[in-house]
Amino acid sequence: MMRKARIGLVLAVFVLALLATSGRFLVVNQPRESDVILVLAGETEHRPARGLELLTQGYAPRLILNVQESKVYQWSEAELAQKYVEALGRTQSITICRIDGLSTKEVPDHNFSVAAAFDAREFGMRWWQHREWAKVNFYEWLRLLWWEVVDRWR
Repeated sequence: MMRKARIGLVLAVFVLALLATSGRFLVVNQPRESDVILVLAGETEHRPARGLELLTQGYAPRLILNVQESKVYQWSEAELAQKYVEALGRTQSITICRIDGLSTKEVPDHNFSVAAAFDAREFGMRWWQHREWAKVNFYEWLRLLWWEVVDRWR
């Protein structure tokens, strides 16, 4: 009986250690020199700023802003993105690309590196300290598991 309790305690400590470090595993931040920087559509505050930072640091000579085909009031996201680029004064090095895909999976056969754009409202390494971070951690692990078990083999 004591042996089972010890094994259970060791397993519980192991699982807790895995859970505590699971946020670090999910955050990938490995930028390297590239032909182009691609800023994925979706969040428009931190991602474009991170892309511009990488462009300024010389990771690539060009930046592409992916923009979904949707409207915000009377303007399309592409029109808003164009106004943003023009205000930056970097129209020669930034291109706007309209997309309808929802995942990098829809861009097969391309090699890319990843640079994280940090947003403290969305996620942090100590995910258990905030309800929203815990939900993001859970759903990202669910997506990773789905990819490994189902999507990878399609």
